[in-house]
Amino acid sequence: MPRHRPVRYDPGALPNLIVIGAMKCGTTSLHWYLDLHPQVVMSRPKALDFFLTQGREARDIEWYRSRFPADAPVRGETSPSYTKCRFYQRVPERICHAIPNAKLIYILRDPVERVVSHYVHQWASRVEKRTFEDALDDIEHSRFVEPSLYHKQLSAYLEFYPRSQVHVTTLEQLKTYPERTMREVFDFLNVETSFVSPRFQRVEHPSSRKRRVTGVGQFARKRLGRHRVQRLRNRLPIDALLYEAEPVPRPTLSDRMRQRLEGRLCDDVRELRALTGFAFDGWSL
Repeated sequence: MPRHRPVRYDPGALPNLIVIGAMKCGTTSLHWYLDLHPQVVMSRPKALDFFLTQGREARDIEWYRSRFPADAPVRGETSPSYTKCRFYQRVPERICHAIPNAKLIYILRDPVERVVSHYVHQWASRVEKRTFEDALDDIEHSRFVEPSLYHKQLSAYLEFYPRSQVHVTTLEQLKTYPERTMREVFDFLNVETSFVSPRFQRVEHPSSRKRRVTGVGQFARKRLGRHRVQRLRNRLPIDALLYEAEPVPRPTLSDRMRQRLEGRLCDDVRELRALTGFAFDGWSL
């Protein structure tokens, strides 16, 4: 968990860092690693999702300003839904209009593995009840596949931000070389690069430890909210009521499904490599 430190929340301080995604790519770990740095303060809760909507239903900019301390050199939030451009339109434009000088971080992982992890996450939350094969039947328009189209998502931001304001990294790098990866991130943010923490070795919310929420747990989340339920879990031994005992089983990719996913994603990965100049070694595509 991130350290707790006294900060002065003074309205008027917009963030200057946005971790834009991608979902199930280590954004939670990256968020807390960033928050460990003495020159960086990340929002609590993690995903403010401020730029997903606008108009009467949206929170105003003053509410958003009040989430960040004015005296922090780097103030950031992490909202993975900012890179779901087919479902939430004009998000890059809204971010740029409010904070054109912001630095953006986009963390990725093997796109096929991300799809599987996304499905596991939704099934564990009881949002998804279909089998993996059925859930991806319409693969061209799947909500599970869209966030893995990294080039498509990144290109939407590069219409508004120069490439120099966007840092791309991967979950694979963060897990294998955490200190080096965070040093590169800190260098991008122009903060002290020598900062390290033993907590960089800790992975937050791994799918391998995920358990499915029970009906009681789902009801509690809807009535109380996920963060209040988490606080209750920290204080009371109620996990047996909220979560099933066995870990969520990981679906096995059939040869047919893998071919379909590769057919949908391979062109996007090729364009991503060309755009970033990164090899993304170890990816299955």
